[in-house]
Order: sequence, then structure tokens, then C-alpha cells
Amino acid sequence: MVVMKRVCPVSGKEFGVAETDREFYDKMGVPVPTLCPEERMRRRLAWRPSRFFLRTCDGCGERVFSYFDPRLTTVVAYCEECYRSDEFDATVHGRSYDFSRPFFDQFSELSRVVPRHTSNAIQNENSEYILCGHRNKNCYMADEIDFSRECFYGYNIQKCQDIVEGLYVRDSEIGYRLVKAENCYNVHYSRNVFHCSDSAFLANCRSCRHCLFSTNLRQKEYYVYNQPVSKAEYERLWGLLFGGDRTLVAKAERAFGEFALRQPVPAVLQNQCEDCTGSYLTNSKNVRDSFCCDNCQDCRYCWDIHFSRDCMDVNIYEGELMYESLHCGPQAYENRFSILTWHSTQVTYCLELNNCSHLFGCRGLKRKQYCVLNKQYSAAEYADLSVKVIEHMKSTGEWGEFFPIAMSPVPYNQTMAQDLLPLTPTTVGEYGARWLDPLAPDAVVAGRKAPERLPAKRPVELLTCVETGRPYPVTGPEWRFYTRVGVPLPMVAPEARMRRLWRTLGERRLYDRRCAVSGEPMLSTYSPERTERVLSVEAYLQETH
Repeated sequence: MVVMKRVCPVSGKEFGVAETDREFYDKMGVPVPTLCPEERMRRRLAWRPSRFFLRTCDGCGERVFSYFDPRLTTVVAYCEECYRSDEFDATVHGRSYDFSRPFFDQFSELSRVVPRHTSNAIQNENSEYILCGHRNKNCYMADEIDFSRECFYGYNIQKCQDIVEGLYVRDSEIGYRLVKAENCYNVHYSRNVFHCSDSAFLANCRSCRHCLFSTNLRQKEYYVYNQPVSKAEYERLWGLLFGGDRTLVAKAERAFGEFALRQPVPAVLQNQCEDCTGSYLTNSKNVRDSFCCDNCQDCRYCWDIHFSRDCMDVNIYEGELMYESLHCGPQAYENRFSILTWHSTQVTYCLELNNCSHLFGCRGLKRKQYCVLNKQYSAAEYADLSVKVIEHMKSTGEWGEFFPIAMSPVPYNQTMAQDLLPLTPTTVGEYGARWLDPLAPDAVVAGRKAPERLPAKRPVELLTCVETGRPYPVTGPEWRFYTRVGVPLPMVAPEARMRRLWRTLGERRLYDRRCAVSGEPMLSTYSPERTERVLSVEAYLQETH
């Protein structure tokens, strides 16, 4: 039940505060937010870099992969080896708190001298070109990838092998162009598929085998366009589709797209959820206004988290009792207004920690506790000082607000905020953000377009993207995947291919519309203007089971 309404000073939109929200804020010891949920998220995501660059490590001078543009000279960034070295101790930059100045000014000064990790990719093998990855092997050009092998081009790939171009793929093997796939094997060109195998061109299917061009199937085998076929017919079609012929694949994509538009779709995608609102939710309970979450409970306004509970306004990773935080975990506990806190507990306004507890306004610390602005205190001193800092921040109007967009060292158009809440060079200034035009390529190498059929040998020259005109390579591991599966070489550069996948995922926004069967009001990720036949969760289950 809504107990308070406020007007966002940025968007001008009115937003409600529910009684359960107030209870959570009280539990976390924070005030009711001033910004609406969307603007709170924009502010957080403006701190999450999402582009791929090469830059020089400020520690050893080696050229390394990074999510920081090399032109960002105010960012000090260390490679994995330098950052994890025992010689790097960020407490050397510790300083006393100045109660005559705003907290954010002091934290900004600290941030400019404490090195950042160039890519937040740790403990990987032969996977130098990934971001935010952990314990991967032979992976390339992926972001948010963990415990995976031989995966290329994707976001949020977990415990997978041989996945190329995937979004939100988990516990799967051998897949191409997948959006939201779990426990799948040898599935391609598909979205919203669970426990499926040896299939292609599927949407919203569960526990299916040997199926093609189908939607909304459950526990089916040898189906094409939602109709049963013989094993021989399935094998004939599979052979045609995966013979490396681009013309046939393009024709199949168009035909499946037209077919899928005529089929019913669920208002939201939820799998084994109870009392939830939002979409792309799995195995969750009482998760509200959230997207792309799994195994969560009692969360609201969260995106891209898993195995979490009692969280609000959190993007990426896992933990408990977290508020207004970004990429915290694993095993984060009681994190407030923090970013990139690995295995850290009871931290507030902190950035990039590892195995820490009881910190306030700290950055780049490892295995530390009871620090403020990277300066060490006793437990009693810390308890006293942190209370005084909070009171000071209340007087300056800073307490309860996430780090301002203007403080982010990353240009807005190089962050996840631009991917999900895009602005233009002329509008970023209204949000206190900045814009940096893309780097021009060192040299545009004239190359040919990808051939219509999968060639017998890997092209050694660069190919030319048909969308951007920029050159791109086909690496050896990629080539082996394409030939193994039998798919034609991509005609567009990796970044453009990923943009296509993100469009397939759809909006992360809930609209009011009516069920096409019952006419009852419901929340859906499909706007009222969309022409698909959208069903409520209940009507969809009745029609597909």
C-alpha cells in the first residue's frame, strides 16, 4: 500500500513509496529516496563502464584490456597482477575526514589517486579480453561472465561452454544467438528457452528436443512450426539450416519472425515465481518491479541480480540487505551506496573492495575493516566517526543519495546507462553527465564482406561490417565454432551484433494493458501499442499447458 507520494526533481514524475518500502528504508537506516526509481537506476548505471578498450596499466606499463577509455587521463587503472599485488595498499592514500567540506568532494579527491582495476576480470585463463569475469577459460569479448569456457561475445553468461553471442545464458552448452537460455544444449537462434536441446528458432519453450520454428511448446519432440513431424523431416530441415548458407538462414529468420508474431506471448516472463512483478524472473518470491533476476526473495527495483534477498535498487550480482548499490558481491551483506564490493560486509559509500567490513567512504581496500576515507581506526573510533559523518552528510543533503552522475569518471555514452536509458550529446548535460565521442580507428582497412556461404578456410584478412563499415576479425576459436555448428560467418561487427541481441531482449519497463483473452488489466513489458496477442500469466499458462 502506498503511504507517500513524491515528485522526482529530475524527471518530474510522481512516484509512490509503499509501506514495505518505508520498512526497508528504516531497516537500512536511510531516508526515503528523492529520485524516482528510473532516475535512481540511471545514476547508478552511469558508474558502470560497458565498452571495450586497450590502455596502458598505470602500474607496470603493459598494454591491457580495459573498460576505461585510454583518453580518460584522470583514471588511474592497474592490471590484474598489479592490482592484486601485496605491494598495492590503498591505505597509503588515507586521509582524515574534514567536517567543513561535503563528503562527495572528499571522496572524489580520494578516488582520483586510488587505482582502479582495469577490467574487474580476475582468476581467468587465456581470457584476457573480457570484462567483469571470474574463473573463465578461453573466453573472449564478453561481459559479466563466470565459470565458463570457450564463450565469445555476450553478457551475463554463467557456467557455460561454447556459447557465441548470448545474453543471460546459464548452465548451457553449444549455443548461438541466444537470449535468456538455461540448461540448454545445442540450441541456436532462440529466446526464452529452458531445458531444451538440439533445437533452433524457438521462443518461450520448455523441455523440448529436436524442435524448429516453434513457440510456447512444453515437453515436445520433433515439432516444426508447432506441428509434429517425422524424425527424417526434422533432420532434413536441420541439415539445410546448418549447412553454412546465409541465404537460407536469413529466409528462416524472416519466416520465424512472421510466425512468432501470430502466436500468443506472456505479458511477462516468469519461471517458478511467486508474488512477483517484472520480467525475466526465475525461482523468485516477492520480487517487485525487477528484471533479469533469479533465485531472489524480497527485492524491489533490482536488475541482473541472483541469489539475493532483502535488496532494493541494486544492479548486478548478489547479496543480502543491499540498497542503492552496483555490482556488489558475491556474498555482500549490508551494503549501502556502494560499487564493486567483493565479499564485503557493512560498507557504506565504498568502491572496489575485496574481503572488507565496517568501512565508510573507502576505495580500493583489501582485507581491511574500520576505515573511513581509507584511514584506519579502532572499532570504537570507527563507530563514533561513522555516526558523525552521517550526521554531517544529512546537514549537506548528501546522506541517502548515491554518488552523483557528475562524479562518475566514465562518459555517459560509455556506460550501461547509455545502453538502457540512452541520452544524446545535447541532453547529457541536463543530467550532469558528459559525452566522449568514439575513438576513431587507427586505420580503416578495406576488406570484403563476409561470404554468403561458410568458406572452407578461415579468412585471415579483416571483414567489413555491412552496418558500420568498420573492419572486424574472425578469430581461430570463432571459426572452429562456426564450422562445428555450421553457421555462416557474421556480416556485422561484434558490437553491432550485440546491439541486435539487446533489442531482442525487449524493454525493461512495465506497462498497463489488458489480457487478450480475459480483458482484465495486467502489467506487461509489451506497450499497449504493440500488436502481439499478449496474455496474462494465468491465461498464458492455460493456453500453453
